[in-house]
Amino acid sequence: MFVWFMNNRFFSAFCLLLFLPGCAPTEAPDPAYKTQGAIFGTTYQVTWYMPGEEAARLEVEDRLARNSAQGMTIEQQVGQQVFSILDGVDAAMSHYREDSELTRFNRSEDTQWTEVSDAFYEVLRTASLVSEKSEGAFDVTISPLIELWGFGVADTGDQVPAREEIERILAETGMHHLEIDEGSTRIRKQQATLSVNLSAVAKGFAVDQVSNWLQDQGIRRFLVEVGGEIRAMGLKADGADWRVAIESPQGIREIYGVVPLRDMAIATSGDYRNYYEQDGVRYSHTLNPVTGRPITHTLASVSVLAASCALADSWATALMVLGPEAGKEKAESEQLAVFMIIREGEDFTPWASTAFRQQFGQIEVMQ
Repeated sequence: MFVWFMNNRFFSAFCLLLFLPGCAPTEAPDPAYKTQGAIFGTTYQVTWYMPGEEAARLEVEDRLARNSAQGMTIEQQVGQQVFSILDGVDAAMSHYREDSELTRFNRSEDTQWTEVSDAFYEVLRTASLVSEKSEGAFDVTISPLIELWGFGVADTGDQVPAREEIERILAETGMHHLEIDEGSTRIRKQQATLSVNLSAVAKGFAVDQVSNWLQDQGIRRFLVEVGGEIRAMGLKADGADWRVAIESPQGIREIYGVVPLRDMAIATSGDYRNYYEQDGVRYSHTLNPVTGRPITHTLASVSVLAASCALADSWATALMVLGPEAGKEKAESEQLAVFMIIREGEDFTPWASTAFRQQFGQIEVMQ
């Protein structure tokens, strides 16, 4: 049973990781290891359990020790590798770092085929896939619009841009201006001034990268969280699913609902955490790639569950752009596990897709 607590507050733009009590263990559970830190202008946390069988545990310990400095604890060994992975993603996809692969690509006006890193290529392929399936609702080429509206790197102030400026930049954006070679890790700009922003998929991709590395080490029970995007594998030591709390709205750190997570990722997008107001009008950081303007519909937040956190991350943004009605249709046609919260005046109405209900059963709403 999946229980959601309704309390008529804004829903947070990200998931809050909490370790909520599960089933009481019959014996002392395996110890949980943790590492955490800061990256991408946000925080990350990884919690994992070593294998229960001694032979498997010794194999993991040996594998970790071979790649780490002598005298480091298991947590230090994993922590070192996790940060290295995350820093590698940041070096490829940060739009704040002057030396990132993304920054270099955006500044270049070369329209010839360009060889890129595997990570950069993989993220762009994911973005292209979701863009196509969402009929353009997900578009990483709207970086100039993000900057124009004041949600990018430059501090432009809370100024609503002129319609003419929006239309001028719109003419220079669009995934059709970006070509991806399916036979190699090459990409090409079809418009010299094209630039991309990967913030709506990079965190999810980073979660997947850390998760894949943990599994390669032989660690099968873990939870990875980067900036609220989460992926969980296996069960906790007490035999229960990982339980992820979704933060309540209005900036108050309270629980809105709890997701039992196993062998799956979850990503959430919302319209209320990052915005500004002018003349009584609120302008969300989520921009519609078709209109070039912030979304104005009543969808407050959307959570997507998928095997890949990069896909969940991308789809959460795409559905947020589409809004409640079109988003519902797309969730059903793509058989996505989706949970939405929709504004109705002062209240909120929850909605779950068929795939979501099949996984979690009937949702109980507490008024």
